[in-house]
Amino acid sequence: MRKTRTETIVWQTNIEGRQQTFDIPAVSQVNIKNEGSVDELPILILGGMGERLGTSRRLVKYLGKKGVANSLSLRLPFEALPPSEANLTRISTELPIAAAEFLANKTERTEINMIARSQTAAPALMARTEEPGLFAKIALIEPFGLTNQVLAASPEERVEEFGRRSVQNLKANWLTNKSLLSMYELLVSVCAKEARTTEAREDLRTSLLAAMSIDLSAGFREQVEAGAQLRVFASKDDPVFPYDELAAVIGRGSIAEIKGAHASSVSRNGFRQLDVALNWMREPVLTK
Repeated sequence: MRKTRTETIVWQTNIEGRQQTFDIPAVSQVNIKNEGSVDELPILILGGMGERLGTSRRLVKYLGKKGVANSLSLRLPFEALPPSEANLTRISTELPIAAAEFLANKTERTEINMIARSQTAAPALMARTEEPGLFAKIALIEPFGLTNQVLAASPEERVEEFGRRSVQNLKANWLTNKSLLSMYELLVSVCAKEARTTEAREDLRTSLLAAMSIDLSAGFREQVEAGAQLRVFASKDDPVFPYDELAAVIGRGSIAEIKGAHASSVSRNGFRQLDVALNWMREPVLTK
C-alpha cells in the first residue's frame, strides 16, 4: 500500500530585483513504476479556497484508490505576499509551474495532468500559458476567473456579488449546504471553522480578492483554439458560477456538467466531481 508523503516545494521568485525563497508544503503519493495502477501521467491538484494540508492528503489518497499512481496536491498561499497585481501574478504563475516541475522530476516524466478547483482555475491557465509543454490535460472544476467580468467591473464589486449569490444559495439550500461545507459558504458564515482570528479572516479575504482579480476567458478560448486540452466542469445547481453563464463565455464545447454545485473538494459531491474530471483525463486525445 502506497503512503502519502509531506513534501516541500521550494519556490524561488524575484521581487524588486531581490531573489526570495519560500518553502511551500504539499502532499504526494508516488509510485514511479505504476505497480498495480493505471499507466498514466502524474496528476497535480491545486486546492480551492480555505483548504489546508489535510485536504491535500485526502485528495491524493483518493486518487490512489482510483488507480492513480503519482499525484501531488497543494494550495496556493495568496496571503504569503502583500496584495498587489505583481504578487498575484507571481503566485498564480510561478508556483503551479514549480509544483508541476517538482512532480515531473520526481516521477521521471516530461509532462503532467492538472486539476484545478475553484479559485485555482485561473492560475492553472496562467501556468499553462507560460509553460504549455509541461501540461498535457487541465481540468477546471467550478472555476473562478472565467466569468469574473460578468459578475462586475472591479474585484471589490465582484466580491460583493459573489457574497450576494452565496447568501442566496445558503437560504435556498441550507440543509444540503450545511453538510457539504462549500468553500464560499464558509466565507459567507465568516469562516467559523477556519477563521477564528481576524488575521485568518483577512487571509481568506485576500484569497477571495485574488480570485476575483483575474479574468482569463479570452485566454481560455485562445488556448483551446490552439489545441490545448482544457475542460471546465460546472454544475447547473451552482448560483455562484452558473453553468449557462460559463458556457456562454467559453463555448459549450469546452464545458461538461457535474452534480453537486460548488462543493468542498473532500465532500461526497467533491469526490464525485473529481471522478468525472479523472474519467475525462483518461479518455484518449482525439487528433484532427
